[in-house]
Amino acid sequence: MNKRAVDLTAPFLPINEAARVSGMSRTFIRRGVQQGTIAHIRSGTTYMICMTKFLAALEDAAEQNLRGGTGGEQESATVC
Repeated sequence: MNKRAVDLTAPFLPINEAARVSGMSRTFIRRGVQQGTIAHIRSGTTYMICMTKFLAALEDAAEQNLRGGTGGEQESATVC
């Protein structure tokens, strides 16, 4: 696996890789981790994002948006 490849099957990814996979900014993810609204674990100094919950929350927010709901990015993170 080269340095830029991301294992899409991994249940947990570091913030940088989670940002690359989800298309969300690293800052958005870091704030969600700090606020406790994005499911994660800490391994040493690295925060590992629970990708199944994070991506499901983003998809729920997108569906809510399509239905004309008021859910924004911040609300999507609180679902985790």
